Amino acid sequence: GRQRGEMAAINHNMTRHHQFIIRTSINPLKCQLCTSLLFGLIRQGLVCECCGLVCHEQCSKLVLNSTCPYDDKRVPIATDPQRGTAYSGYVRIPKPGGVRKGWMRVYVVVCDFKLFFYDTGGDLTNSGSSSVSLVGGSSSGGKEDSIASRNNPGVSVSRLIDLRDESFSVSSVLESDVIHADRKDISCIFRLSSSMLGDDNSAYTKRKIFYQLILVDRESEKVKWIEALHELHRIVKRNNLQSRNLLIATQMMDSTHLSQLRNITSVNCCALIQDGPKLLIGTEESLVCCYFNMQAIHKLAKGNRVIKLDTLEEEQLIVAMSGRQRHIKLIPMRALDCDTVNWIKMPETKQATTFVIHKIFPQSFISVAVKKTLYVYEITRKQFRYAPWREIQSNAFIQTLNASGPLIFIGTCSNFHVHNIMDRGGPPLYLINNDCSDLIYITQNPFEPLGCFQVAQDKWLLVFENHGIYVNSSGLKTQDPDLKFITRCNTIASLTLSDKYAPAATMKLLILAFSANHIDVYNAFDGEWLQTINLKNSKPLQTSANSTLLCTTEALDLPLIVQISQKGTQDNRLIVMNANQPLVSRNNLMNKLNKDTSFDGNEMQRKVSRVQISAPYDFEHLSHMGPSNPPCLIDLNKMPTTRENSVDESRSDSTQQR
Repeated sequence: GRQRGEMAAINHNMTRHHQFIIRTSINPLKCQLCTSLLFGLIRQGLVCECCGLVCHEQCSKLVLNSTCPYDDKRVPIATDPQRGTAYSGYVRIPKPGGVRKGWMRVYVVVCDFKLFFYDTGGDLTNSGSSSVSLVGGSSSGGKEDSIASRNNPGVSVSRLIDLRDESFSVSSVLESDVIHADRKDISCIFRLSSSMLGDDNSAYTKRKIFYQLILVDRESEKVKWIEALHELHRIVKRNNLQSRNLLIATQMMDSTHLSQLRNITSVNCCALIQDGPKLLIGTEESLVCCYFNMQAIHKLAKGNRVIKLDTLEEEQLIVAMSGRQRHIKLIPMRALDCDTVNWIKMPETKQATTFVIHKIFPQSFISVAVKKTLYVYEITRKQFRYAPWREIQSNAFIQTLNASGPLIFIGTCSNFHVHNIMDRGGPPLYLINNDCSDLIYITQNPFEPLGCFQVAQDKWLLVFENHGIYVNSSGLKTQDPDLKFITRCNTIASLTLSDKYAPAATMKLLILAFSANHIDVYNAFDGEWLQTINLKNSKPLQTSANSTLLCTTEALDLPLIVQISQKGTQDNRLIVMNANQPLVSRNNLMNKLNKDTSFDGNEMQRKVSRVQISAPYDFEHLSHMGPSNPPCLIDLNKMPTTRENSVDESRSDSTQQR
């Protein structure tokens, strides 16, 4: 009877259709239908409750009407030759300190013409085979949906290299390339290359290449990896598969310039003033103003520990969150030229979390988050330059703020709500509906909010620490796929790209996720992952930007300030400091101009002056008035001008000729 019951259960499952549910995996998984990786930190894909089939949400539509179980021994019915997984295996890469620090074991998957590196956290020496395997090969019996190892990698991608990158290459190494490696390992090491900073067409900085060393167990394994990657790269070239890289990072200030700022590792934020242009840099020590056209800097006497900056150029104000008590301060732009100008402290903003600026023509507002309270201030032309506008109370600690016109997006733990600062009596808009069954996992788990963005009239992107979701104005989840982070990110920033000659509909809103080893770029309108920029230890200096985003990085093992802008255009890039010319103090420069009367000094004087003065014209020397001579008063009205003298001389000449 027991055997008969088991057979009946098997026959029942054979006639049932797939019952898919969303699952979260702690190890990398591959779709059994298309063999491509399931990306994401949580809720990576679907699993059938009856037969255990693992697949993407879009791939599940192909087998929705088929019966269980799915036969994984046959060729996958939806295999994508461009997006499927080609190769995988365990290798070793240098530790963060370089080859001299040793090697660590990682798992590599070649999928969608990219190499994905997953940290295993296992033994760093003699940690098993590093063989490369073809997906679907006989080595695993055709079951490649998961990774079975005593040291399973996590789902966060630690490093990534794109085979479609214009600078991609793979080659063996010489002893001079790995001077700290053991000689017996050199024959088993190969190197991957891809773009990192600049490009060949850039007029600002030279191209800097990113290199990744890989160590395998045997030289024969190295040959297999190199041949496999060469073959995939030939497919890319033959099929003309263009790189999807939309952004490019270019160097703006190198370590030589930053070393003159002192305490260069403490650069917290920056803001750009178009008039000049000038770059404001907030550090732990002071607020620094950089003058691009003069290659000069000026440290303001007031202010320390500047945490966040923004500007209101129409109001001639700089907004800063600074000091040990994190006050919001309004700084007149005149303070950049005169240290005696007073800064305006807003006492109610003590221990502020963050702030945003609203530009609603012709008015301007500042919204400041202090614990569970949001203070909104109007910028005025009165003595203190601000006036209280309204207060908004939140039921939880406010962690993030985003603004779009009069709308303020408040992010709290596992929740977002929207207020219109101009509608004082209007109710808020709650973007997480507690009655929505698709969002129960958010309300039941403490997710840290990172940002909120309105991407359509009735569509919002809510970004949390591990993923992003799309909801409507009723707080219900839409049918759009989630934004899935491929790496655990520390912070995010938004970058808006628009062409002034193109319609507003062509505007692009990008989400940049900053992690330990790279920056991932996502399309905010559909959640698509666009590219990865290999800049390690990067940190955004702006929470949002138009055309160009500034950030710090240690990509070249030295602190740099780089600008991330649209690839293929140089119109929106900022002026780059001349690396061969050190920065000088503006005060020293002005003192030199007052004492030095040489041509170089006059030339620099013209650069400093904001009003261009014309050259001397039509005057003559009348008399010398030295300290030993008595005052000489001359009636200039009775003096003939140069033009009158020339006319009189011409008349006298003509008379003499007659």
